[in-house]
Parts: sequence; structure tokens; C-alpha cells
Amino acid sequence: MTSQESHPLHALPTAQSTRLIDFDRANVISQLIYPPPPPTLVVDGTMPDPAMTVTLVPRAYMRRPEYWGIEVVGSATGPGGHGIPAPYAVELSLEGITGSIGVEVVGATRTERLRLVVEDATQFVGAVEGGRFRPLFPPWVEDRHLRLTTVGAKEDSRPEAGEIELDGYDGSLLRVLGQYGDGWIYSTTVVEQVPDSILSIVARQVFTDRAQDGST
Repeated sequence: MTSQESHPLHALPTAQSTRLIDFDRANVISQLIYPPPPPTLVVDGTMPDPAMTVTLVPRAYMRRPEYWGIEVVGSATGPGGHGIPAPYAVELSLEGITGSIGVEVVGATRTERLRLVVEDATQFVGAVEGGRFRPLFPPWVEDRHLRLTTVGAKEDSRPEAGEIELDGYDGSLLRVLGQYGDGWIYSTTVVEQVPDSILSIVARQVFTDRAQDGST
């Protein structure tokens, strides 16, 4: 029995005026300000009837899960049967309702897991050359190349299980967040990709110069 299934809430009767509904997109938005506010989950889609209100409802747990389930719930607010689908967009602050890895958005027919940036993540900037990530910043990284993985540093899984293939980023600069160790960036989140251009060439030179200055 899971921590969710054993919660006392599940012994209560099911409401008849609410149902899970599907969603099209789910994103977590984090503001780049300091101190950073809690991230916000934004979900949009199409509700089957305009006489509904859509809300994001966190599931209840006895202990913190890896992915905190958040249900997309449609509630009847009036007589239905209009038969005219209507778009919706809802958001929810994730303060206090994030799992150890992220959140899982639960709709009527599908779910989607979203990883969240770990609190002690470091920012890395590097060039992808031949499918390999060459770090340019921060200058204290000694490895010539790093491998990127979605697996956390403290997870039981081997980092190879979640390794990010970089062939599709070849020739670009990447800005990523994660935890560095043993030639890997763990819990990697790709924040930004800059295609090969004059800007990326200049950035390579700037970061290389900084690294050389820091090593002298």
C-alpha cells in the first residue's frame, strides 16, 4: 500500500460533481529573481463543457513522494449539456507540494511528470561538440567533458540510466542546472540553448578567457 492509498481521505465518499479532465500542456515556471518565489505550475487544455470550473488539486500523502501528484479537476458550476468545448488555463503555486524530484500532473487519460530544479543546483555553461558537453563555466570544473543525466546524485539508479543524448544540441551553447560530481552533472535541467552563431562564438571566447584568468 502506498503512502497515498493509506491516507484517511480515501475512506470518504467520492464527490459526483467533480471529475478528472484532460490537459494539453503542463509547465513549471520559475522566476529568475532573488530570493526566488515558489515555482508555479501552469496547465491548459480544453474542458468538455463551458459550465465547469477547472482547478489543480494536490493529492494527499502521508510522506513526501518522489513526484507529487496534482490532479486536473473539472467541477460542475451549472446545468451542463451545452456540448461546446471551451479552453481553460489554470495555475497553482507549488509551495509545500513538490516531491523530492518533481510533480506529476494527472488528467483523465494521461499523466505527465515534470522534474524540478534541485535547491542546491549549480549553473553550467558549455559547448556541445561531437555530442559531448565541454564546460566553459564555472571555471573550477576540471573535467574536459561532462556527461549530463536526469538521475539525481543520491538516487539508487546509475547515471547512465538517465543520460541526456546531446547529438541534437551539437554546435550549440547550453546553459544547464544540476549537481556536479565524478564527471557528471546530476539532476540536469536544460535551461537555455544558443545555436551556433556569432553570439555563441563570442561567448566561447569570453568564458574561455575567464577560465584561463582564473587558473593563473
